[in-house]
Amino acid sequence: MTLAMNDELEPAFLPRFVTRLRERAPQVRIASVRLDRASLERDLASGRLDLAVDVAQPTGADLRHTLLQRDTFCVVSARKRRLDVEAYLAARHVTVSSRRTGLAFEDLLLSRLGYQREVSVRCQHPEAACHIVAGSDLLLTMPRRHAEALNAPLGNHLLPMPVELPPVELHLYWHRQVDGEPRSQWLRTELLGLSEGLREDVKPRGARRQSRSGSR
Repeated sequence: MTLAMNDELEPAFLPRFVTRLRERAPQVRIASVRLDRASLERDLASGRLDLAVDVAQPTGADLRHTLLQRDTFCVVSARKRRLDVEAYLAARHVTVSSRRTGLAFEDLLLSRLGYQREVSVRCQHPEAACHIVAGSDLLLTMPRRHAEALNAPLGNHLLPMPVELPPVELHLYWHRQVDGEPRSQWLRTELLGLSEGLREDVKPRGARRQSRSGSR
């Protein structure tokens, strides 16, 4: 099977999926490839991809999708500290984005609430960002489950996010033409089963939106 996902999802998601499939169907070959949103519908329709995992995105009528995992944001720091909205906005930050320019995902969410923060470092991979945090006073905002997987070996601390942001939703995508295909149904069932214990329907933790006078 060929599964598309972003680079940053692979370390947290793929090993568990491979372990699950090796237990249930050791003969299945798995290829994890880079997700290309521009060609996603074509790749799924042609069979070049079986499934894709991505954050919630607008889709065409021919794509099917379902919630795979819901996660909340946390703040990664090299040391324990108390963070309120003002301290968070006054700090310097590292962010992760595969795009060369434009706001990172969390900065887009913050901007919708009237907040702006100082991003000192922009990098391509969460692993690099976590290592940067470990050797600096910079803060990193990222989904909690991914942060837990990456930061335990580094000794970084995961702090509550002081601004209430919408949860990050990962969705599983496939093409409508394989809706009833037994192989596709089985693969989707296995992926959903893997994530069943990881779904989180709680509200994001942290302070509610402050007045715009607290933004920078």
